Amino acid sequence: MRKLEKGDVNVDGDTDSNVRGKRLLQKCGFLPDGLRGPLLESFLSLPILETAEIYVNDSLPHMQLGPNQSYQQAKTMMRSDNDGSDIDLDDDVFLEQNEKGEITPRASQLRDYIFGEISFHLFLCGTLLHVRYTLNPKQRLAFNILADRISGNGEQLRMYLGGPAGTGKSRVIDALKELFLNRGEGNRYVLGSYMGIAAMNIGGMTLHSALNLHALSRMQLHGDVHQGLIEFWEGKDWLIIDEVSMISLSLLHQINEALQLARESDKPFGGINIMFAGDFAQLPPVGQRSLYSTILPWMCGLKNGQSSIHGKLLWLSVDTAVELEKPQRQNEDAEARFVQLLSRLRDGLCTDEDYDLLTSRVLSAENADAFEDKESPWRKAPIIVAENAPKDAINEACARQFALDNKRPLYWFHATDFRHGQEIENQDLIEELHGKHSGQTKGRLGRVPLCIGMPVLIAQNYDVAGGVVNGSKGTVKKLRYKPNRRGQKVLTSCIVNIPGCSALQMPHLSADEIPILSDSIEVAFSRYGGKNAKTVRRQQVAIVPAFAMTAHRAQGQTMENVIVDLQSCSSTESAYVMVSRATSLDGLFVLRHFAPEKITGGRTDEYKIESARMHAVALKSTTQYGTPEEQVQASAELAGIIPSAKSRPSQTKLGSAIKANPPRAKRTEQELRTDMVVIEAYQDQARKIYERTIVPRSKKRPRAPNNGAQQAGPPRKRLKRVEVDSVL
Repeated sequence: MRKLEKGDVNVDGDTDSNVRGKRLLQKCGFLPDGLRGPLLESFLSLPILETAEIYVNDSLPHMQLGPNQSYQQAKTMMRSDNDGSDIDLDDDVFLEQNEKGEITPRASQLRDYIFGEISFHLFLCGTLLHVRYTLNPKQRLAFNILADRISGNGEQLRMYLGGPAGTGKSRVIDALKELFLNRGEGNRYVLGSYMGIAAMNIGGMTLHSALNLHALSRMQLHGDVHQGLIEFWEGKDWLIIDEVSMISLSLLHQINEALQLARESDKPFGGINIMFAGDFAQLPPVGQRSLYSTILPWMCGLKNGQSSIHGKLLWLSVDTAVELEKPQRQNEDAEARFVQLLSRLRDGLCTDEDYDLLTSRVLSAENADAFEDKESPWRKAPIIVAENAPKDAINEACARQFALDNKRPLYWFHATDFRHGQEIENQDLIEELHGKHSGQTKGRLGRVPLCIGMPVLIAQNYDVAGGVVNGSKGTVKKLRYKPNRRGQKVLTSCIVNIPGCSALQMPHLSADEIPILSDSIEVAFSRYGGKNAKTVRRQQVAIVPAFAMTAHRAQGQTMENVIVDLQSCSSTESAYVMVSRATSLDGLFVLRHFAPEKITGGRTDEYKIESARMHAVALKSTTQYGTPEEQVQASAELAGIIPSAKSRPSQTKLGSAIKANPPRAKRTEQELRTDMVVIEAYQDQARKIYERTIVPRSKKRPRAPNNGAQQAGPPRKRLKRVEVDSVL
């Protein structure tokens, strides 16, 4: 190996493999700006490095182009066979250099070459990210699309990364973060999620914090608030949103408004690149309209309805998609039966065999021995239910049992409620307010049972970056309280140990110990089922026992051991979220027997329409960004030459499917991609979906009789119908 020469990268303190790796990047002109210091050792194994060096030395004289350019050039050359013979779709093609140094194709191995080309360019742009993260083909496709835009190619990206729970969406996000960091551009992106626990899991922040959504109305009136948002987003041109199923149409409208203010641009989302990751088969936003909801005519005349319509049009502007398919959370080989069950449960189409399999996991005397050992992981397994009321009841019962098992006193700490600044004294009203479940009181229970050593959940976002968020799990270490006028204990503060948190350490507290103080929030309630809601201000510490949680709280988490209550489910989404938290069938117990209808309820028409639309968008994206083999298959599926990937057997091959259709078997790859029939068929399908989604044909409502009296108030404004081509 030659010595370093003047002009080489700074390699002070680098190992031999890092020196060679940096020289290789520099030689190809792909050393990312801002990359300083040694590369991570885990990236540069010697065999991979030597292979890359050989590849570069052989190919560099003819391939000195950027990753995307080189890849496109390779595909172009591949289509022009010197001998004039058509490339058989079942054959592979290999690009080699002839005596003149030109790259020409011959019948051999297309797939290996193209994948090698992609892998090599991931090495150049992402420092062997594909090796560290072992991305599968679909993940690699998503990463390539994102990496291409990060490099400055193309216009604004509006992308959806979908797939069932556990298919590795977070893995793509992690690889994307690593790419930004390796390029020295860690300030270009923001990771966000609606829920604090989901934001923490991806190392991001809540959307309300990132976009100051609480002050959105004030931003348009007060310059200081607006200026703060502009300064935060200065230099940032990427937003990645996780758990997109929890985003409502009105929230998407707010996100767009905030980004337009932040970037001082009237383009969609302020002109920044945006990626939505998640699974619409999971739970929708609470009390709001999901992104796949149908727009109804009555919404046109209401302010909130118009926000939803605008949010729907914004969602339809997402024109790039990748759907992940291969499970990563469960071992597909060892858990084949469980993986297949999850696939059917996702659509609410479980079989009798699936029901029998789940009922075999119902808790009974036969499997009670799993809980006998005090060190058994099942003793700490969370119980997932659908609603807050049963969750609170289970937590109360488990708290009593925990105190008995550990021979520790159990304390009940009471909230203090205020109305118009005065403490409420009416005992009947106090009892009624204290009887509200945690979902009605934003996690501040009227009476919370606690003892030292008990597992608890934090019910508020305190420090997302530090890991102290709504949903963080910890253990009670200390309790401080005072008596109220009725002699009841009122908790003023507690110390909670949250393993792995990185929040600012307080004096006299050990690592991972966080003080949680009592605070006050507004709680709305109505007495005796009345329509007029009243508000009270509740003073309480934001923690609850952690023995049980709702499906909404569990969404986005992976659990080695979990107990689920399927009987409490009222939707397919809830049952799917519960069961899919488990990594294996052995790590799942069902709390009680449940009706078969809980897992065979099917899906709504709205969901089916959106699923079909997004699958078409994903196919179109594959024809633009996939490998040649993927492009041919996606084009054929769009044209109807082969069945949809969601319906055809996994063993079906493209070659045999095309050969079974003689009239089209002779069509070349180029013709498939440019065939106007394919394009028109897709546009026609998109238009039909648009018509069904945005302007559905609904029955006219009977008008109320008009007795000559003029209707009070201004006439409702009707929104203009937006042309389909401007949103699809």
